[in-house]
Amino acid sequence: MLMREIVRRKWRTSMTIIAVASSMVLLVAMLTLANGMVEHAVGLIASSEEDILITTYDYGNGIPNGHATMDELMATGNFSGVSPMAADFMAAGKNGSGVDPITVIGIGVIPSSIERFIGDDNKMFLLDTEIEFDGWFEEHGDPHYENNYTGRWTREALIDKVLAKRYDIDLGDTFEVMFETRVEEVRVQGIFTTDFTGMGEFEDLFGGAILLHLSEFQDITNNHVVMQGNITIVVDRIFGMSLALSEDLRNSEDLSDNTHWLREKYPYYSIATRADRIKDIEDRNVVARVFYTSVASVSLVIGLLFVASVMLMSVHEKTPQIGMMRAIGISRKSIFLMVLRESMVLIGVGGLLGIPPGLATAFLMARYITDVTGYAYPLPSLDPIFLFQMWLIVMVSGLIFSMIPAFKATRVNIVQAIHTVR
Repeated sequence: MLMREIVRRKWRTSMTIIAVASSMVLLVAMLTLANGMVEHAVGLIASSEEDILITTYDYGNGIPNGHATMDELMATGNFSGVSPMAADFMAAGKNGSGVDPITVIGIGVIPSSIERFIGDDNKMFLLDTEIEFDGWFEEHGDPHYENNYTGRWTREALIDKVLAKRYDIDLGDTFEVMFETRVEEVRVQGIFTTDFTGMGEFEDLFGGAILLHLSEFQDITNNHVVMQGNITIVVDRIFGMSLALSEDLRNSEDLSDNTHWLREKYPYYSIATRADRIKDIEDRNVVARVFYTSVASVSLVIGLLFVASVMLMSVHEKTPQIGMMRAIGISRKSIFLMVLRESMVLIGVGGLLGIPPGLATAFLMARYITDVTGYAYPLPSLDPIFLFQMWLIVMVSGLIFSMIPAFKATRVNIVQAIHTVR
């Protein structure tokens, strides 16, 4: 009887299912995008070799004595790797290329230190993005740091594919990096890939990224020494430090003891464990989830109101039939469940049909975001459990809306309904 009623009103049934499916499309698209972003970021952090990240609250002053702090932490025996780094915006260009210098993100690292954080696949997680290297520094140390930054310059650099493509740069080519009035020539030792594609807004704001030896980067950006009269004072300013725990400590279930003494020793810096950073990402994503859910919920409510309206119309049309059913002894509960089942079948089918186009829409939206911003937006989440949870949300919400026409059907007056038949 249920299926006969649904099939008999095929146009109305079809429009009802389409309304629910349309709501499901937006819900799936928005929430799978948000979930995919979180899964991507959490996955990168979880798979990285970085157990603890030290950063500064005061970007202007940074963290002084970066090299000495690295040596001090390594001497404790608690860490298998400590990698200081600095970052700032600078300009880069190539003489004779016909392209004006552009703004790039400059990063200073010590090759021998950061190598600990690079996996066997030549990938690492740095500054909230994944980097894949093709080529590496010939000099693994940081020789310019010696004797108060008077050691030799290596002039080695790694650049990303965006910068290499813009200037048609190959391995071994030279180009210039600039900071304020300072200009230095460097040589390309390797090319790396990041999540930034060099399209859209990213291309308008930043032309790429470049990695230099830490001491050389500090010298170029004036974060190495200060002069007080004739006295040279080493500043050695950095802006963050990646720490990899020793094997014994990494296998420990409780990191609180390992971070407690760090926070006591460096109270003015931010000490974040892997778990802290994952929680921070999840907490920050709550706002995005609330926004996406709110937008999608408006569409969902409209779709379910359409279902409720259609079912109210159906109840009105079947008033004589319902009256006759009540007259021959069918209970209010049976009438209630009959209408409720019909509504839930329509909502369930519409919800299932909306999942595939919802995922397709999410992929198209991710591609659009990449084209507009230049950031390779992570693919939407394809977790079956997550998709089932969204379908369940639609079903539960639909159950609430469907109670309105179902309850209306139980209130049909038997005498008036029979009179209507006559």
